[in-house]
Amino acid sequence: MRLTRRSVVRTGVLAALSPILDRFGAPFLGASARAQEHALEWKHGLSLFGELKYPAGFKHFDYVNPSAPKAGSVRLMAVGTFDNFNEVVSGLKGSIAAGAGMLSDTLLAPSLDEVSTDYGLIAEAVTHASDFSSATFRLRANARHHDGKPVTVEDVIFSMQAFKKHSPMTAAYYRHVTKMEQTGEREVIFIFDAPGNREMPLILGQLNVLPKHWWEGTDASGKKRDISTTTLEPPLGCGAYRIKDLPRPVSGSAYTYLFGPQFSHRGEHWTPFVHALFGAARLSDIQVSTVPSGSAFFNRSFSQNSFATALGMGLDGNFNKHIGVRIFQVEYLLTKFTCISMPRRPPKPSTAGRLSSS
Repeated sequence: MRLTRRSVVRTGVLAALSPILDRFGAPFLGASARAQEHALEWKHGLSLFGELKYPAGFKHFDYVNPSAPKAGSVRLMAVGTFDNFNEVVSGLKGSIAAGAGMLSDTLLAPSLDEVSTDYGLIAEAVTHASDFSSATFRLRANARHHDGKPVTVEDVIFSMQAFKKHSPMTAAYYRHVTKMEQTGEREVIFIFDAPGNREMPLILGQLNVLPKHWWEGTDASGKKRDISTTTLEPPLGCGAYRIKDLPRPVSGSAYTYLFGPQFSHRGEHWTPFVHALFGAARLSDIQVSTVPSGSAFFNRSFSQNSFATALGMGLDGNFNKHIGVRIFQVEYLLTKFTCISMPRRPPKPSTAGRLSSS
């Protein structure tokens, strides 16, 4: 069946007159309207304007080069820092990591060379009522989460419920969705509070689908996960990207400038030594991203200076009277830098051990 404006209007009128026709002894007309209503065809995409550009089963968008070389890496800039990978509470709690939304796929994917047009991604097909009072999605049988488990209708319903409950912004976005039901093994219907909103099926296609079984499970320490809070545990997704590892909490360079007495005893083959050194230390271009304690997260670049004391010992190997090589050196370094995680707090002693060899 090919939907046209005329067929939609005809179907809507017959559906509206169906109860009246049944009452006056013309049930066949009402039945015909209901049959036509339920005969809406499944589509591989939706568009607010005109026909779809790409046919069913198309391999890639015209602007995509599937033969492009795949190698190397790309680094993208992100302003600020983050303390959260949970996209459900993004904008409400914590600072979401840039790109966290790409960990999970959506029901539909937008076409960048068409206006207001989406094609099936997790969903292989979509249909809607002729009056736009509901929309139904059929999931792909081969859609999988990163752990290999299939993406299910339960995941879709769980995701919508989680976003509506814990994200005020998303709840407002999906406020017209009043009911969700599983209508088939891989089919889910969304029922709206009123007919006539032609954009609602496309809006529903933007829903990020989350793994229900992962969020209702426990982390590595046995603690139950909570989708209503922030987390730095890399979440399970179903998208094209996944988190490989986390950045180091603090990056930068440290320099020490020390002098003082060194005491040694030169033997025939070995020269042990001890020293007590004093001077200064400098932290340069410190970039703070996250603090493992979980109490403070901010973005800051700075340098610091401090006095430094180093107590150490080591062992040199002698080749002859003039040439030797350092076998090892171990030191206990004491400095007094401002607390990196809380820069407004007064300076406090910080210690470090270091071992070196040549």
